[in-house]
Amino acid sequence: MIRHGRTDGQETNTYMQKRLKKFHRDQEAARNFQITKRDLEIIAVVARYRFIPTSLLLRLIPGSEQGIRRRLQPLFHAELVNRLAFSPNEECIYYLDDPKALELLVTHAGIAEEDLDWDTVRYNRERKYAALSEASAAVDHRRGAFLFLEHELMISRLRGMLELAAKAAEGKVELASFRQGPELWNAVDVPKLVYDPERSAWFEDEESEKLPHRPDAFFTLRFPEEPEGRQYAHFFYEADRQRTNTKRFTRKMRAHFHYV
Repeated sequence: MIRHGRTDGQETNTYMQKRLKKFHRDQEAARNFQITKRDLEIIAVVARYRFIPTSLLLRLIPGSEQGIRRRLQPLFHAELVNRLAFSPNEECIYYLDDPKALELLVTHAGIAEEDLDWDTVRYNRERKYAALSEASAAVDHRRGAFLFLEHELMISRLRGMLELAAKAAEGKVELASFRQGPELWNAVDVPKLVYDPERSAWFEDEESEKLPHRPDAFFTLRFPEEPEGRQYAHFFYEADRQRTNTKRFTRKMRAHFHYV
């Protein structure tokens, strides 16, 4: 049962007195759980980032590190956030895989339903990422899922650096928007490339071909002190982990160029 509780940091935590397992939920531990304003802030950040390591989560939410860590535990056992770790010695990665967490943001945090990524939450639930923390998880699934998560964490860390840098800029620069995922996917017509062996060079042909345009992220910076018409700068982001061959990466760059 989820109820609103006190927001002054003094809510009762008797259910946390016993030692709880890190990756196994305890229903009894969440029986008297009461949602707080701090909890809603945590859920909102995790929803915005999709996958976020503990270290970055602690930097993005105002308040004491100890207080935030203390709220992550009941949130996990109440099934409002989930977590995994690549290995026992690494920090936890938090994500959402239950729509009721988003429902709380709509009901109690005033976030519009259409501004939340319900599809990603449902997909996370189907993929069962938390099982990656268990040694019994299938090897092939672990390998593929780890690669995907490492890629997502690169995007999260970039977004975190942008948000923190904008905050430190004291109004001189703002992160106006940050988007990622399938909503950015498109296709673009580009001239075909033809190789001329005599000149040992590639040239654009009159015929065209269609290339997928799938940037990993798209973000906009705003510079309020600049004159009108020069305040916004837009960027595509490619999270390259050196796993894409040169030919494929070149096709990505061509798609970006012609899309712009």
